[in-house]
Amino acid sequence: MRIPILPLSVLLLALWAGCGREERFQLPPDLGRGLPPADSLGAVLDWLSKQKAYEAETLRFHYMYEYIRTLARQKPDTLPALVQALRSWAQKSKYLLGEGVAALGEAVRWQRQRQYDSALSRAQTALRIFQEKKRSDYEGKT
Repeated sequence: MRIPILPLSVLLLALWAGCGREERFQLPPDLGRGLPPADSLGAVLDWLSKQKAYEAETLRFHYMYEYIRTLARQKPDTLPALVQALRSWAQKSKYLLGEGVAALGEAVRWQRQRQYDSALSRAQTALRIFQEKKRSDYEGKT
């Protein structure tokens, strides 16, 4: 039995909600182009790690999550270290949705290890974090 992790569109929506200033920040257009997916993501992550902008921090979470998903199929033995790095970033970050993205990364790890109850629990935690952020944003506007 395979339990699906939240679709990428949900993650992108959550990232978009937390990054209201994205039009001023852009990745270099050729960054990672022509490389295999994992290497391309690695190049983007390397570039983002050298940037100080808040937008770079939010994108770093997104790309690390994608990196984890990509390597889950190719090199599953790297997952514990990658997920731990994502968790560490979330604990230090100003990005409010970082904890949710880290929980999604953990869900991928548990799913890959066929620990479906743990994967579902972490995915539900991520969803709860995203919903709370959206609710607080909505309440702040009313």
